[in-house]
Amino acid sequence: MSTVLLYIGIGLILAGWLSLSWFAIQQMRVRKEYGRMSQRSDELKAILVRRRWTCRAVILVGMIVLIISLVV
Repeated sequence: MSTVLLYIGIGLILAGWLSLSWFAIQQMRVRKEYGRMSQRSDELKAILVRRRWTCRAVILVGMIVLIISLVV
């Protein structure tokens, strides 16, 4: 059971980091593409910031699961 939790925790952490870096790349593209249109850029930036916070939450949950698997 603890090995399953260990792999789930590692998987969540990896998925969180990969998606976090993907959304960071998208945010840089948005900044470059919509640099002159600030209203559209601000809308997309707000969406991407929310998604990046979701990725950080997934990483945190993965770390909690990993700690639980190491304690049990």
